[in-house]
Formats: sequence, C-alpha cells, structure tokens
Amino acid sequence: LAIMSHELRTPLNAIIGFADVMRTEALGPLQNERYREYVNDIRESGTHLLELINKILDLSKIEAGKFDLALEPLAVEQTVRSVLRLFREQATVAGVALELKVEPNAAIIHADTRSFKQMLINLISNAVKFAPRGTMIRITAAVKSGWVELCVCDQGIGIPPSVTNGPRCIIDS
Repeated sequence: LAIMSHELRTPLNAIIGFADVMRTEALGPLQNERYREYVNDIRESGTHLLELINKILDLSKIEAGKFDLALEPLAVEQTVRSVLRLFREQATVAGVALELKVEPNAAIIHADTRSFKQMLINLISNAVKFAPRGTMIRITAAVKSGWVELCVCDQGIGIPPSVTNGPRCIIDS
C-alpha cells in the first residue's frame, strides 16, 4: 500500500500543482471562463482523490497498529465550521438545520487535525443522512470534568442513548 500510495500521490500532486498554476493564471490569463471552471474541477477532483488515498493508507496503518497521531493545538469552532461548510448543501436538500455551539473554554484542544476532521465528517454525514426532515443537528463542544466533550446530536434512528450512555465523544483537552 505504501508503494501504491507513493505511485498515485506523485502524479496527483503534479496535477494539483499544475491546476494551481493555471488557476492563479501565473503564466498568463485564461481567456475562456469555462477553462477556469474546468481547472477548479480538476483541482478539486485531484484533491479528493489524494484524500481518498490518504484515508486508505491510514486504514492500513491502523490495521497494522502503526498509525501515529500528530497532536497539535486545534481551534475547535473554526475546524467544525470548515467541516459544516461541506454539508451545507446536503443539509438543505435533506431539510435539516445545522447548529454549532462551542463554549469559550472548549475553544482549543490538542488533536490530530486530519483525524479530528474525518471523525466529524463521518458523524455529521450520518446525522444528515438519518435525521428526519425539519429537525436540527446540533454540534456542541463543552468542558466536562477536565475533558472537552464534543457532541453531534440529531433525531435520527442511530444508536439508542441507552447503549452508548448518551451521545458522547470525549476528547482530551
């Protein structure tokens, strides 16, 4: 997987890089507006494929017990808002509202940014997919007993709170 990952990443990074050069018009203007759209599509598609490759590699590392977290200070509200932007259109189509509340004392945590975002993407994706139309999905972060508690709460079918002892994902502060 590591060799395959390298072989796929190298051309994808080149595609993304060339798309960036064209997007910024570093070598001259793109005369046709449609070309600008295509360049943005190429960049987005390349970035998406690169992320998929990284996820596959991460899964193989996890299975092998060799996944290392890169812990760093992470701004909770800013990070969650960036993930919520990915679901704005999907939530509108599903007829659900997204709400975020981060308490000031839960603003910064130490976490692996990519893993944190992936966790949020998985939780919010499921919430949007299964929440009944006309309901609210609430994402909250608060400090509880020295830990930051992150909750993604919806009214979908999900796992009953009696099984999980409440809708919780607790993150070390």
